[in-house]
Amino acid sequence: MPEQVTVMIHTVGAGIMFVGYIMIEGKTLSWGGFKCPPEYVKIGPRELWIRKLLLTGCFLGFASFVTFQALLLLPLGFGGEDKWEPKPGFSRVQLVDTASGLVLMFKVGSYLAEVTAGLFLIASHLSIWYHCHERKVNLADTIPTAAK
Repeated sequence: MPEQVTVMIHTVGAGIMFVGYIMIEGKTLSWGGFKCPPEYVKIGPRELWIRKLLLTGCFLGFASFVTFQALLLLPLGFGGEDKWEPKPGFSRVQLVDTASGLVLMFKVGSYLAEVTAGLFLIASHLSIWYHCHERKVNLADTIPTAAK
């Protein structure tokens, strides 16, 4: 039971992070069904294309993660689930046999999809940093020094 609670906390946290980022970045880029007035955002065509591509990768990775998680939660009767049993000397049940077959494939797919979404999210942040004007400002030339 505690393991399921930690998995749910992780899944909810990941969902908040990914859905929040996809919605805000989607609105900023007028991506998918989101629309943002063009006078609010000044993004060059190359940067816009790169950021939309990275956002699409993040979305597809997260959608795959959610799909695999849903398949793991449904009682589809594939067999090969983790086996938990009480063992002498332990107060809680213990994992005695790990997943196999299709269930194992779903677990690996879920992990890889979440990692893929995360890597696209990080790459999206790096793209924003790379294209921002502030990155090119030389602070030594713009900050006045105090008079002595």
